[in-house]
Amino acid sequence: MKHSQFKINYLRMNCFLYSYKIVLITMKLKCWMVSKSFIFSYIY
Repeated sequence: MKHSQFKINYLRMNCFLYSYKIVLITMKLKCWMVSKSFIFSYIY
């Protein structure tokens, strides 16, 4: 019983970390795209 509960918690934690990483990556990409477009608009 305890073992299965631990397994569920572990999976939940992994899922949370995975989604957190995805959010961070998308935020970085968005920031990069915005800065890139800003630089291009500044140049031209």
